Amino acid sequence: MSSHIISTVAVPQPLHIRPEFTYPDSNWCRPEVSRAGCSTGQYSKNALIYAQGERSDSVFVILGGWVKLCAVSPQGRQAVVAVMGAGSILGEYCLLDQPYQTASATAIEKSTIFRIQKHDLRQRLLREAPFADSFMRRLLEQKERTERALLTQLFHSSEKRLASTLLYLAPSGSDRIPRMNQETLAAMVGTTRSRISYFMNKLKRDGLVRYDNGIRLDRRRLTELLEE
Repeated sequence: MSSHIISTVAVPQPLHIRPEFTYPDSNWCRPEVSRAGCSTGQYSKNALIYAQGERSDSVFVILGGWVKLCAVSPQGRQAVVAVMGAGSILGEYCLLDQPYQTASATAIEKSTIFRIQKHDLRQRLLREAPFADSFMRRLLEQKERTERALLTQLFHSSEKRLASTLLYLAPSGSDRIPRMNQETLAAMVGTTRSRISYFMNKLKRDGLVRYDNGIRLDRRRLTELLEE
């Protein structure tokens, strides 16, 4: 991932970035689990789901847990592409006949993953309108989340980008996200590990976050921080 991309954006009026995002409901694909071409797998913390460069022949949906996507450049630089929670879709570019995975997917806590083979998914999208509608809605919701996260990266300070990232990671109605290392957060926020350490300590000291079975968030106060 290049660090030399400069984006110039004209904003004719004040930009209002919604600080909270809703993860799609992961129940939409559960009836499909028992059908041919579908399977579920349990992955422990740090278990590899698929690796960059592997053959891309299936789509995955996170039913429970958290998954980190990482990519490595030809020069050996590693970047965290995303951290995704329940309801998120992975590997969807195989539907465009992309032959290989462009990133590695790793569970960052115990996770349940639904897998459907590309051929079977294509057939169901053609034959089953309700399933196709649910699938497309999830992809569009996921795309919206990604675009809003990019806007946050472009227009907020490091501290506000961190607050927005923490809210981004928390499913709707939940104040908990998994505890992850500061290198991962730094890669997502677009700053250094030392800055993440400084801001996390500041948020903790101010009572906006606390460590208890993961990271607990004060959603209201983090949202107020973004709106300042």
